[in-house]
Amino acid sequence: MERLTAVAESLLAGASRVSLSEAVGDDWPSARRLLADLTTIDLRPELPYRLTWSDDLTIDPARQPAWLSHGHLERTP
Repeated sequence: MERLTAVAESLLAGASRVSLSEAVGDDWPSARRLLADLTTIDLRPELPYRLTWSDDLTIDPARQPAWLSHGHLERTP
């Protein structure tokens, strides 16, 4: 729990919400691990964070990965 809280707080950096497109970098192996941690954080009801997703999807063949789902990590009250 401490490690997951540290991950969330590091990404939020004092804000109440951060865009996942800003949090996830171009290093896809690292991004996969981060998304796995964020999914775990979201699934733990005792942690004060959640993921929210929009219906938007961006496709950019020059990027790795070539798609981007838009979402946010939020601190919950």
